[in-house]
Amino acid sequence: MIRVYFFFLVVAFFHGNSNAQKRNNIWAFGNNIGLNFNTDPVTPFISKSNGKTPPYYVSSICDKNGNLLFYTDGLTVWNGNNFALPKYKDWWPWFKNVIPLITPYVSNDSLYYLFGIDELGPEEGNSYKLQYLSIKMRNPGDMEEAVFPRPVSISSYYTTLLSNTSHVLAGTAHCNQKDTWITTHAPGALYSFLITDSGVNPVPVISPVPASILPQRKLITKYGNIKFSANGEKLIIPDSNKIVVFDFDNQTGKFSHPLVLSIPQDQTLEDLEISADGSKIYFGSFEMPDPDVPAEVHYLYQMDLDAGSAGQIENTLYKINSGDIAVCMRSCYVLQRTMQLGPDGKIYIIRRDGITGPAGTIAELGKTLDVINDPSKAGIDANYVESQVNLKRVPKVINYNYIRSASFTHGENSIQYQKNNCVDKPVQFSLIYTKLDSVKWEFGDPVTGNENFSTLIKPQHLYSASGSYTARAFIYNRCTIDTASVTVIIEKGNAVHLPTSIKDTVICLGGELAINTTTPFAKEYKWENGLTNPQRIIDKSGIYTISVFNDCSLDRKSFKVTFKVCPCNFFIPNAFSPNHDGLNDIFKPVFDCTPFPKDYQLKIYDRFGGVVFESNKANEGWDGKKRETALPIGIYVWVIKYRHPGEKEIIRKNGTVTLLR
Repeated sequence: MIRVYFFFLVVAFFHGNSNAQKRNNIWAFGNNIGLNFNTDPVTPFISKSNGKTPPYYVSSICDKNGNLLFYTDGLTVWNGNNFALPKYKDWWPWFKNVIPLITPYVSNDSLYYLFGIDELGPEEGNSYKLQYLSIKMRNPGDMEEAVFPRPVSISSYYTTLLSNTSHVLAGTAHCNQKDTWITTHAPGALYSFLITDSGVNPVPVISPVPASILPQRKLITKYGNIKFSANGEKLIIPDSNKIVVFDFDNQTGKFSHPLVLSIPQDQTLEDLEISADGSKIYFGSFEMPDPDVPAEVHYLYQMDLDAGSAGQIENTLYKINSGDIAVCMRSCYVLQRTMQLGPDGKIYIIRRDGITGPAGTIAELGKTLDVINDPSKAGIDANYVESQVNLKRVPKVINYNYIRSASFTHGENSIQYQKNNCVDKPVQFSLIYTKLDSVKWEFGDPVTGNENFSTLIKPQHLYSASGSYTARAFIYNRCTIDTASVTVIIEKGNAVHLPTSIKDTVICLGGELAINTTTPFAKEYKWENGLTNPQRIIDKSGIYTISVFNDCSLDRKSFKVTFKVCPCNFFIPNAFSPNHDGLNDIFKPVFDCTPFPKDYQLKIYDRFGGVVFESNKANEGWDGKKRETALPIGIYVWVIKYRHPGEKEIIRKNGTVTLLR
């Protein structure tokens, strides 16, 4: 009876969440562009949102099938056909630089809350206030009035929840996966308002924040916003040049355990993002290496939030890119980096704006988005790809605001795994959620017996044969019981594994490293600079990355190559016996440097001063002959000249050698 009851609960709850992840599948942001996540790969969406300078925020909402219902920049509301909804008597509570956030009513599929915070409100003074109103939308093309119900007075159609707020706004699901929390900041505290089927509770849950964590003022966020992790367990806050991370209890609405993280010294914070599982934080920042040169270098970084204390997290700092340069000489190459986590779990990044010429013209650049494809993985495995999505126009900013948890419910998108896998490699599974009572896995591979099941949070399973399998996770937490399932494809091919010989290497200055990454079963090779050959000659210090692929696996390694000045001495014998016994048959120096020295010359002289042997090859020696004639036993003089690799000075050494027979 217990087992039957358990599966009844699971199936019923899972059915209620079907297609919830598509509520935010179409984005809009600056310069009349957006993204459509209903396609694979993601494609551009042409919007009417036309903001070109930050801060400019947009929020949108789709039906459960991913059809766009409406979107707004907080000033205009457009329906799914890009038509602006009419406003009764042009009444509207917000005026400029609004940060909007849309969320559905809990118990009505046609009604939606629109929350907003305005930097400059109209005459009634609505600036820096958290307010909301309602919008009705049944179908994507409906032309409802923007406010529902129709206002009866200029101040009766919206509700003010909090005054004197910072210009930040975010939301996440309640522990019960039904209700929603709306969160903002005001000096001294974080405020969370709960939306239930009874409406918006006007009494907030207040989490005081001491001045040692955040100054008792409005936040200074530059282009950024506060953001919840998709699992609703963490909140990240940008303020000036520091980052604050809070744990969030999505049952009580309380924030706790703040961590203050510093960015690299002398850099300026731009924007930040967090992986869906809350394990990795990413941020963009820039520095001016030379105060006399009007140039900025913009970087993208990762830190591991699971590392422990703030200091331990900062020690995991990993630089994702090599640095993008923005410079102003006769023209300005502008960089404004903003980033957003998508409903597919990837992080989308804009890193360019344009070049402003002497006459103020802008040559459009940066029509693409960079993508972090596996944000929950550490270092190079996060798989950062520049210019992965072509928007065909400059997006300017990508400040999109949505309830991320709606795309990552327990039953939808909560399992992290690789869909296509090789038959000889175990499949790694994990959940984006960490605050669970327990989890039970069933991998859909019954012939493996007890190995078909696991209670680990992050299990792995080696499938018995190629084919298609359904893996399930039965998830238990304090508020719900739920299930998640994914399709796992096991290919017949073998996984690729890069050679173990690929590792950090030190080379003497003046030499080069010839590296061969040829890997069994590999179909494609890709270096960090775009080269696609397995072989490569490296002659400069740096960090190099090679990725190898086939249809069912990927392996990637980064390694450091360092060129340094090395000693370049040699050993040379004082006697040799060229009698063909295999012992000491050749006279030559043995150098202790790699590569061989430059401008090398060896000369051998007889007792009359005649040259009997001469060579410019350091690996070539004297066999006791002159023009194929064996020379007599005796003492000969040698002279060696060479140049240390990487240096200019010519070294000259000489001595004697005894020829024996």
